Amino acid sequence: MPKSKLKAGDINESDLFTLDEVHAKLGRGYSPRTLRRRIANGEYIQGKHYFRTGGVNGIIKVYLPLIKQNLIDINS
Repeated sequence: MPKSKLKAGDINESDLFTLDEVHAKLGRGYSPRTLRRRIANGEYIQGKHYFRTGGVNGIIKVYLPLIKQNLIDINS
């Protein structure tokens, strides 16, 4: 898979969700703690799978279409 970052025009703001919102949409296996662990382990890449607003201690916004695609890739 190519290592390319999303460009500003590629992201639809309605596809960015907080960790709690992702858990509410995807359910079991996607708790905020699990998502943070996947970010820390490098499974999710900043600028591709998630974005931070407000610096290092800011809110993490997850790009849901790529998270769903990652789920499909893992299960196939």
